[in-house]
Amino acid sequence: MRAMKRDMDLVRKILLQLQASNGQQPDLQPLMDAGHSERQWAEHCALLVEAGLAEPLIYNNSELDGTPLIILSRLTWAGHDFIEACSPV
Repeated sequence: MRAMKRDMDLVRKILLQLQASNGQQPDLQPLMDAGHSERQWAEHCALLVEAGLAEPLIYNNSELDGTPLIILSRLTWAGHDFIEACSPV
């Protein structure tokens, strides 16, 4: 399996969607509509959990079909700090 390149713009978009979801399951469909595949956002959601930026509700990185199963539940303190640091002043 080919390694996926980390896309920091996608990371920021996922975190912003999670922040805007107010504790509900974030709608990541707009990210797929913007040209990102389900595999891309799933891999990036897994990276967010591994980096401690988001907490998972469900996280299974077994990748049986090549895509991890992950549902994010909320941002962590570090996730909020990341958004604040990358937001325009």
